[in-house]
Amino acid sequence: MSIFIMPDGKAPTEVLDYAIDMTRELANRVNGQSDAISGVVWTVPSGLSEVTSSFTNTEVTIWLSGGTLGTSYEIVAVITTSNSRVYNRSFILDIVNK
Repeated sequence: MSIFIMPDGKAPTEVLDYAIDMTRELANRVNGQSDAISGVVWTVPSGLSEVTSSFTNTEVTIWLSGGTLGTSYEIVAVITTSNSRVYNRSFILDIVNK
């Protein structure tokens, strides 16, 4: 699983979006044809709230709110493609004072 660290963090009162670009992973995967995202399931730890999420052919996005100051959270995306591939991607989000 690939884990990314979001460099700027998020304040507890902010509602922000976080995206994972899968363009490189999906390019030229099947007989020279690109694959496409067909769905995503997010795991958001207790203390954070998923406001909404979406996906395009190449990118998944989640909007998050809340969090406890001084806490680091791991958010996990399980991304499925039209060719039945499954990718696990996650990122660490620190809740900071801004």
